[in-house]
Amino acid sequence: PTRGSAPAPEFIPFSTATRQCLVAATERATQRGHRWVRSEHILAALLVDDATEAAKVLVTAGITAHALEVSALSRPPADTDEFSE
Repeated sequence: PTRGSAPAPEFIPFSTATRQCLVAATERATQRGHRWVRSEHILAALLVDDATEAAKVLVTAGITAHALEVSALSRPPADTDEFSE
């Protein structure tokens, strides 16, 4: 490690809501054939429950589930040919 930094912990204790959001984002990515969870998948997962503070902030900023679906999630995945496993 460099000066002032610490190694990353092996386990990060996410809250239940955070885990649920990450699971939902992973499911959205998988459904669309994307190999990685990207920011648009996480945004879509945050918008699932419009009563959350995160969803309220996103909607106030003009980001809706429909707009996200049309603009970001409808594109073909950019991660299909760049890397091999």
